[in-house]
Amino acid sequence: MNDEFAMWIEKAPATAPSSSDIQALLRDAIGAYTDGRGDDAERRAREILVQQPDHLAGLQILTAVAGQTGRLPLALRIARHAVSSHPNHVSPHVQLANLLREDGDLAGAASELDLALQLQPDNAGAHNDRGLVLLAESQFERAIDCFAEALRIDSSCGLTHYNMALALEALGSLPAAMERYQEAARLRPNLVEAHYKLGLLLEEEGYRKRAIECLRAAAALRPGTAFARLCEARILGFEGDDLASEEFVRRAILLEPRKSDAHAMLGTILMQQGRFDEASASFDLANALNTHDILGPVGLVEVKRLSDADRPLIGQLERKLGNPAITGHEAALVHFALGKAYDDIGEYGHAIGHFDQANSLKKRVKNKYYNPAVHAELVDRLIRRFTPQFFARNKDAARAWDAPVLIVGMPRSGTTLVEQVLSSHPDVAAGGELAFWPDHAPEFGVDREGRIDPAWIRETQAAYQTRLKQISPTARRITDKLPQNFHNIGLLYATFPGARVIHCRRDPIDTCLSVYFNNFANGMDFSFDRQWIVDYYEQYARLTEHWRNVLPPAFLLEIGYEDVVAAPEPFIRQIIDFCGLQWNDACLRPEQNQRVIKTASVWQARQPIYRTSVSRWQRYEPWLGVFNSLPRQANLKMGAS
Repeated sequence: MNDEFAMWIEKAPATAPSSSDIQALLRDAIGAYTDGRGDDAERRAREILVQQPDHLAGLQILTAVAGQTGRLPLALRIARHAVSSHPNHVSPHVQLANLLREDGDLAGAASELDLALQLQPDNAGAHNDRGLVLLAESQFERAIDCFAEALRIDSSCGLTHYNMALALEALGSLPAAMERYQEAARLRPNLVEAHYKLGLLLEEEGYRKRAIECLRAAAALRPGTAFARLCEARILGFEGDDLASEEFVRRAILLEPRKSDAHAMLGTILMQQGRFDEASASFDLANALNTHDILGPVGLVEVKRLSDADRPLIGQLERKLGNPAITGHEAALVHFALGKAYDDIGEYGHAIGHFDQANSLKKRVKNKYYNPAVHAELVDRLIRRFTPQFFARNKDAARAWDAPVLIVGMPRSGTTLVEQVLSSHPDVAAGGELAFWPDHAPEFGVDREGRIDPAWIRETQAAYQTRLKQISPTARRITDKLPQNFHNIGLLYATFPGARVIHCRRDPIDTCLSVYFNNFANGMDFSFDRQWIVDYYEQYARLTEHWRNVLPPAFLLEIGYEDVVAAPEPFIRQIIDFCGLQWNDACLRPEQNQRVIKTASVWQARQPIYRTSVSRWQRYEPWLGVFNSLPRQANLKMGAS
């Protein structure tokens, strides 16, 4: 033992216990450490080491206390002494490795863990910690191998399941990561990070009910903290209480003013409310507080149209792609942001390159695949089922109610613009993208004679009326703007023939290119592959042609995006008239509609109606590829049916 270390050890308290029995001192030290009484644990450990300077447990307790109280250099000195005194014991190598990893010496940590595993190849903790070193080095696949070996030895360790989930998420295997987070939370119910991370992934994949449960569990484990308030803010956002969500984020910021993710979340909320200048300030602050994170700069790209003056921001995002620790999910977000940035400044070759990279990464990260054959089979079934004869056979089961207005079409076809226009009318409430019909359609069934199950239709009618009246109990019309509801138009007509459907159509190539350029949250598993987008579009066109042939004009109105932006007033008047409403001039100023928007069109919907997105595909003509197989707009019938 060196002299400096010996002098430090001998600083034992003047009031040492009368008993010099090392085992009693060790029991006291362990008890104090377990109870969180670091000073007492350190005092007892020193007393042990005064009597037996190389006592391994005493050295390790002292190391742990020094590490937990921010004295990392001291902890490293003690841990190195423990290793030199007990080179053939596994635990001092593992403890030193963890301290070296904390100090940023990943090579040294790996070396100590390799020695530990040479001494004891079946040590689950050493395999787990070796995985953590590899995780810090962004060697995700090798880290997964280490965690898998640790779990083979001891499958009951919740922390190892959690670490495995981190590696799987970083690699892009989200379903597998969710399973591991769930197992970690089961084995260690107090592991707040497992509940939180699982909630975020469930949110990403569209399982909002389960996400809320996880976020509530996480918040309950840290009551009164900024973290808990951010969890509650997310939940309130899911539930549509956006003002309360904003308030909870602001409370979190009061508790922890330098919490960058809180400022980024506030920026997103403000952006959805159309408060772009305030949102930009929040994203700017998030970026300044944490230059390693991506949420701030990505938000700054989303909240405005960029110009040459924003090249420093573009350069910052480009540099983030060079960070070896960036995950596949984060890299996809950065590529989407850079694609949008280069599109804004007119560098279309750079833009399409980043969009290609973004979608390739997202395809890997999502780990789920669109199946064109399954989609074609679904469209076949819908066409065979929903015929004029079917509607006539079930007309007595329908309910007379004319409040719903479904706005459908391909994503990025102008559905948000139409909802902005309609909900500017004082008699209309905006429902946004409701999941009601996709949730209820799978339970739809008929008997041998083609009659709808009476229990299903009664329950569905009551549930839909309840859901829309929650949005507004007094509005004459309530919009339901989920584009993919073009699958469910026949179901709506069989259930509520007095409802209305507005089908938004846009140039096929512009539509599909815009889908490819946007990072959709969930439910769009066709959107990150060009051929899948084309296949999806072709099935959409086939099904909407069927609806055009079997549904009455009073139920279905078709509106061309290009027609609306070229001469807004006559087509907006047509929409208002179709919905049975008196004219209101506010409908000509949809950009002034202050409702919260949570779709990919959040920025565009706040702008006056513009034409710059018409024939946008021409800017990308050299790179269209399979999109060239789509028909041009001139070949399509547009306007009202």
